Amino acid sequence: ESVRVADRLFQRRSAFAATGTPRRYGRSIGPAGVTIALLRQSAWVCAAATQAGEAQIGVVLSGRFGLAAPGPGGCSSRPGACAIWQEPGRWLLTTEALDLDLRELENDALFCDMSGGLALLRIAGPAQRGVLAKCAPLDFDDDVFRVGSAAATLMQHGDVWLWRRDADAIEMACERSFAPHILESLIEAALEFGVEVFDSGGDRET
Repeated sequence: ESVRVADRLFQRRSAFAATGTPRRYGRSIGPAGVTIALLRQSAWVCAAATQAGEAQIGVVLSGRFGLAAPGPGGCSSRPGACAIWQEPGRWLLTTEALDLDLRELENDALFCDMSGGLALLRIAGPAQRGVLAKCAPLDFDDDVFRVGSAAATLMQHGDVWLWRRDADAIEMACERSFAPHILESLIEAALEFGVEVFDSGGDRET
């Protein structure tokens, strides 16, 4: 059966397709000290304030997304959506509403669809802080990186954004082209604890 060139070139492909096969890595005795979820079903939006100012962004986030506009170093969340502060007048939004129509919002603020350019991970488990501290120059202690905290840093020479919306895990967004390298570095850092990688759309291995 013949295959069109367009079908071969433009098939959707996960940012993690080349690495991080969902399975257990490293220490195999006992529960894994770290779990890494590959979160695939999310839309990403960059929101920037217009001349109307940051107050208008707060109105948009509250009215359209049900979120407060977080301040520097912070994030706000609800089930299915999260807003992460990036820099003055700029926020990163993630939502499970994949059919979001940004044209409805263009008069209120500047919005850019980033869904094709970012990848998302959720790192959990009792050893998560130690593993992240090996890979990023941040203090992940509970007293410092608390629930509602967010930060931008470098990992494997790529920009990453990290935030904590609950006490159980830290979530991370990175540029899609760096995603395989960042996932590999996290797995390598977690080998001594045992790490389980699983697809958010599938079941964990046992």
